[in-house]
Amino acid sequence: MDQITEHVYVHQDSRDTNLGVIITADRPILVDSPMLPADARQWRDAIQRLSLARPLYIINSDHHIGHALGNWAFPDTPAIAHRHAAHLMLEKYDSTFRSRLVDSFRATEPEVAADLETIAMPRPRLGVVDEMELNIGDLLIELIHVGGHTPGTLMVRVPADDVVFTGDVVVQGRYPGLSDANSLQWLAALEKIVRLHARYIVPGHGQSATIQTLQDIDGFIRYIRESVSAYYATGLSRKDVVSRIRAVEGFTIEDSDQARSEQRLKSSVQRVYDELKERDKEIEKARSD
Repeated sequence: MDQITEHVYVHQDSRDTNLGVIITADRPILVDSPMLPADARQWRDAIQRLSLARPLYIINSDHHIGHALGNWAFPDTPAIAHRHAAHLMLEKYDSTFRSRLVDSFRATEPEVAADLETIAMPRPRLGVVDEMELNIGDLLIELIHVGGHTPGTLMVRVPADDVVFTGDVVVQGRYPGLSDANSLQWLAALEKIVRLHARYIVPGHGQSATIQTLQDIDGFIRYIRESVSAYYATGLSRKDVVSRIRAVEGFTIEDSDQARSEQRLKSSVQRVYDELKERDKEIEKARSD
């Protein structure tokens, strides 16, 4: 775990997910939790070495299990998420979801599968509607709803330390994942981060981000939107459009993440195609009304 400012520590798990600890005058506040049970235990132990006090809150940047599944390691700590993320966790993470998750690890990592059969699914106790401020002693912590990556994506900002945790609106070394995204909302979120002028931009995954990182992600999303729109306008099917967009030149991804990034690219193209279809349906509905 690395201390990056007076109040903020960052830890990276085995899947390059960035997890945060904000030290307050009361108790620590956590940002996100790991997906893998072993990582969650390591995260819990690292926090106990840092502070004997039970964490005050866990803030989940979105509903995805890569940022929320490890909440089980802190059973007495209430979790905070945006109301959209909370709804998706409560609706999605049921016994069927658990079975599929366990099965995905059973053949290759049976010890992980066994762990996943017993852990508690994430259940947020507090839901953010738009924005929320936590005032703990003299430290202000801002929870900012930006959406984009998911309907309920939150950023966490510590103004006194000039730090912002962006969730997966910003990632390093991998393609952004647009499978649950609103691409225009995502572009607006990137603009908002630029306007914050934060000294430390902690991405959802990967090393510390810069303004260049934001520009690269902005370019990635615009490239996907423009490319899909051009093919969509010719009447190509979703499947055919996916087959034509196989890479984004100039966007650096880690060799270890190559396979996952290819799947993220495919899902991103599919999502933008669906956005265009949804747009056309709304236009047609408005005309008929």
